Amino acid sequence: MALPIYTPAGLLVIVGKNARENDRLWQEASVRDLWFHASGFAGAHVVIRVPLSHKVSEECKRFAAGLAWEHSKSVGSNKKPIVDSCLCCDLRKPRGATPGSVLLPEGFETIRL
Repeated sequence: MALPIYTPAGLLVIVGKNARENDRLWQEASVRDLWFHASGFAGAHVVIRVPLSHKVSEECKRFAAGLAWEHSKSVGSNKKPIVDSCLCCDLRKPRGATPGSVLLPEGFETIRL
């Protein structure tokens, strides 16, 4: 089961523990939920569950981005931490792709930690 964590503002953040959980996380997400993943590295998909009519602060986004970076294969890398983010509903999975693989939409957000 995915690891639940809460942002400082009390929003639920879920961290996938493996590729199959990563798939399930964004497939079960609502249209408002936000997705995060360390850019250029294999690792956890992180989702913020966004309640109806709630605006997610930059602090909450950076919190989730930090979790995505920490739960990636970036450990030991000298690359600067960069995390990709978008709405879960904008992600796509190529036909026949391996579990955990997704395609980002044009205009996805890049967060530099």
